[in-house]
Amino acid sequence: KDGKCVDIPYAKSIPEVARVRTYPVVEANGLIIFWFHADKEEPHWYPRVHEDISAGSFHWHGRSSHYVRAHIQELPENGPDNMHLDFLHSPALWKWLQPIMKHTWSAAWAPADAPNEHLANITLEEDLTLFGWRLPFAHANVTITQCGPGLVYLEFAMPIGRFFIIESVSPCAPMLQRVGHIVWAEWKIPRFVAKIALWMLISQFERDVPIWNNKTFLRNPLLIKEDGPIAVYRRWFAKNFYSKGSYELAEKVTKNLDW
Repeated sequence: KDGKCVDIPYAKSIPEVARVRTYPVVEANGLIIFWFHADKEEPHWYPRVHEDISAGSFHWHGRSSHYVRAHIQELPENGPDNMHLDFLHSPALWKWLQPIMKHTWSAAWAPADAPNEHLANITLEEDLTLFGWRLPFAHANVTITQCGPGLVYLEFAMPIGRFFIIESVSPCAPMLQRVGHIVWAEWKIPRFVAKIALWMLISQFERDVPIWNNKTFLRNPLLIKEDGPIAVYRRWFAKNFYSKGSYELAEKVTKNLDW
């Protein structure tokens, strides 16, 4: 628990300095999650434990993994960036259907109030249209919760049942993130349906990856009302997930916080 080395087979004594740094760890929703703070502070909050997963009424149906070359702050910025939904995520997933079928989106992002400042909430509605007509079986109400900088919970309520998808972002290097997705679904949903949901999510996610990999961060971008609350998001992220130590570490590693 304290990281101290307890055994060296060929040594009579163990130096006091033979130890590694330890991290608070929790196991939740099929993930092992550890807390990292640049100033080595104890956890300010803990991730949510999904009641239906703990009770066994939601089943695990698969996972995916991607690497994204971007700063960890860039990925959650998609939440308040409302306009990118219509331009990037409206076309149908199959190119031959794009002239007649598309996704429509309605979304709102807002930070949570105290004492849950580490959370941000997105309410999203998604429809699939064919020749401009809404397909009733494809309607989805999605509640999205950004939990800290590295966890996102997506709860889908659809006519066929409920899904719970977890997105995790793990920093591998200053500008390299490993992004994982795990799909849980109600017991009544067949596995092949859950696999289709995972494939559709991945397909939409992969539309964002080339932009994250190549975009340039601007400290003071020109924003208009229709762009969404991006400035509010950046203030929320900076207030809750940076500290004096994290800025010093970034300067040492990158020499410059403009990425």
